[in-house]
Amino acid sequence: MPEIKIKAADGGSFMAYMATPKTTPAAVIVVIQEIFGVNEVMRDICNDLASDGFITICPDLFWRQEPGIQITDQSEAEWARAFELFNGFDVEKGVSDLIETVKVARSIDGSNGKVGTMGFCLGGKMAYLMATRSDADCNISYYGVGIQDLLGEAASIKKPLLMHIAALDKFVPKPAQDKILAGLKDHPRVEAHVAKKLGLNVEPISTQVIPRDRHAMYFATLGVIASSIEHLAIEIRHLQRTEVREAEEYFSPGQKGSSAMPHKRNPVLTENLTGLARLVRGMAIPAMENVALWHERDISHSSVERMI
Repeated sequence: MPEIKIKAADGGSFMAYMATPKTTPAAVIVVIQEIFGVNEVMRDICNDLASDGFITICPDLFWRQEPGIQITDQSEAEWARAFELFNGFDVEKGVSDLIETVKVARSIDGSNGKVGTMGFCLGGKMAYLMATRSDADCNISYYGVGIQDLLGEAASIKKPLLMHIAALDKFVPKPAQDKILAGLKDHPRVEAHVAKKLGLNVEPISTQVIPRDRHAMYFATLGVIASSIEHLAIEIRHLQRTEVREAEEYFSPGQKGSSAMPHKRNPVLTENLTGLARLVRGMAIPAMENVALWHERDISHSSVERMI
């Protein structure tokens, strides 16, 4: 796998996974690991972001304990090892390693000099600390742990920080969430979102990805809704026909019809709704094609999802 070596400020060096886009120069995202190391999940995130046009670098923050650790969340033994690494992790040195990573990212070949961080779980906490202690241009924290105990540093945040908090996260219970939200609600550089506002719950059978039948059902429902809207739109269009003329869309003074016939009083809104309904229905089929996964989501799925 593509790796680079980064020198630590206190001596020694550590490896980092790196993915590059097809086109450079590009901005760099420093992806900050969960407690499972720079594993396949982190590398997939890096690769997906690279396909979106970013250079990505994911440093090994556990290198002082066990370099190159890559485990999953699929067994009790792996969870136990992950918590050992988490409990043995030196946060201060971790921040130092990330600051050195940002320095490398600004000058690495292909970089345009702009660097942001994106962290998950432990990495979410570290992304918050990068917002308070580093010069990263922006920072994104996903379900960061322990942030409620670090709110005293919030005054140091000078660059944008986006925080995603999972309402049902057992590692960040509601009292901690409330404390975080209350402590940051008036900060001009911080935007925080709680997943429950979107109606999101724990996916009971997920293996790092949400089963795509959920997406297919969503798009199928959108297709039905779009068809209902189109039905109403066509009725209005029919009623506006010259030989019927029982109802019509409002046509403002000076408004033009179609580009081909600007003098024609087209029912522009309902014609647009009719066309858009066809597009929405057309997206349902690719969503259904994406239901079949080869155990994990890959680019054959994400390439379609970027379009729909």
